Amino acid sequence: MKVGLLIPTLLHGGAERAICRLSDILADAGYEVSLIVFDASKQYYSYSGELLDLKLPNGKTLFGKIRIFIKRVKAVTKIKSSNNLDVVISFIAAATFVNALSKSSAKCIVSQRNFLSKETGSRVKENFLKYCFHKAD
Repeated sequence: MKVGLLIPTLLHGGAERAICRLSDILADAGYEVSLIVFDASKQYYSYSGELLDLKLPNGKTLFGKIRIFIKRVKAVTKIKSSNNLDVVISFIAAATFVNALSKSSAKCIVSQRNFLSKETGSRVKENFLKYCFHKAD
């Protein structure tokens, strides 16, 4: 089974540590793991599997953020298809947005470990995240 793990960065943090550890566990169990990262220019944790760096860091302006978001959705859609992934698991809200909107034949699993009200900071973002939860498998 081919599993994609989607996260914005591999910098130090709890979600980053968890997804890297999950990559080790899945690889040890015989799964083919692809770690899909928006910007892997800096890495703190070791991982197992193939690293797919989108090289799409956060935009600085509102227009830049929207442009980068669209590029991320297109890039992940292409990766899901070209790598024949069976499932993609996303960690953190930014990755959840992209995972849900780039749905393909791959199952979409989202992982959110924070309170929505604390994580998003805005009602629009919170409602968009809830919408993405409903698109997940």
